[in-house]
Amino acid sequence: MIEKKMIAEFFDNKIFSLGFSTVFSAKSAELSVLDYVISDYFANMAVFDADIVVWQEKEKYDAVRPFSAIRHLYKGQSVPTYSRSDQDTVQYIPGELWTSYLNVADHPEYPSASACLCSAHAEFKRRFFNSDELNWSVPVAAGSSRIEPLAVPKENITLDFPTWTSFANACAESRIWGGVHFEAAVKNSLSICPIFGKYAYTYMNELLSGTAQQRSPSVGRFPPAYMPK
Repeated sequence: MIEKKMIAEFFDNKIFSLGFSTVFSAKSAELSVLDYVISDYFANMAVFDADIVVWQEKEKYDAVRPFSAIRHLYKGQSVPTYSRSDQDTVQYIPGELWTSYLNVADHPEYPSASACLCSAHAEFKRRFFNSDELNWSVPVAAGSSRIEPLAVPKENITLDFPTWTSFANACAESRIWGGVHFEAAVKNSLSICPIFGKYAYTYMNELLSGTAQQRSPSVGRFPPAYMPK
């Protein structure tokens, strides 16, 4: 329970999780400054492209978050939730009082943006380094929880991500552990979103080899109701 809480908080901060994984992997591979910039730029491209599609699908499905569904469906019933402590225990509360461990953004639930972004990021890194190995151990100091400061964790712990696959999977699962997504939202993001990492890697090689086709400027599209007069 405690490790899941800290993993959920870790991946909720994309600078720490996605950003620092780039720094760590670059140092581990002893990349030059140029190669580091290339790695970071195209990983961000993969994430950016993935985010565009996620927002498109969120608007399409307009799905409710767990805190809305649970409060509505289980009103008047007891439901399990996490314990607000450093204990690996579960407590029960009225369904209408249930809330997620992490704060929830005010946008639709499906699909999971975090799972999609982590999947795209990890896939690009796998291809860039030609390996799934990551071997990243992240120290978490006692009492450093953002949600339960000074109390969680009770002592120092370490979050281990031996591979990019384990990194992406933990990111996806953390959204369920944190109470912000249902299982389908993260599973489908995990299965679909690596393609954006592949596309970014392919485009990187085309640019570096000089074979990329020239592209016209991007053009924004407005929903009919927001079309400029």
